[in-house]
Amino acid sequence: MNRRVAVTGLGAVAATGQDVATLWRTLCDGTSGIAINPQQGWPQARIEFDPTAHFSDRELPMLDRVSQFALVAARQALRQAGLAVADDRQALAQLAAHDIDPVRAGAVFSASIGHQTLDDGYFNFYGRQAK
Repeated sequence: MNRRVAVTGLGAVAATGQDVATLWRTLCDGTSGIAINPQQGWPQARIEFDPTAHFSDRELPMLDRVSQFALVAARQALRQAGLAVADDRQALAQLAAHDIDPVRAGAVFSASIGHQTLDDGYFNFYGRQAK
């Protein structure tokens, strides 16, 4: 059975670009996001990212760094798809208003780091019930 897939929005936060256009340009140019970390002395991918430009002081303690990247990329994808909202919490309501079936719509998230910090975040929020 053949099924069609429509990609309506993309977002990216990576060492070589904090939006899809920049990431694509640096990939085509062969730019590497790997550099020597001066504090540690070995190479690693580093993302220069200011979370305070994207999240409130109240939100920051609940979001590990990788979750911050994911949410910023998701906001980019929503905007590109024409579904941008002022408040992230309104996203599901807007999807419903556009008659988008949540069973047939989806998002793909990929990361090479952050799973431990994600687990720690869940523990802090649900286990210790941090406010």
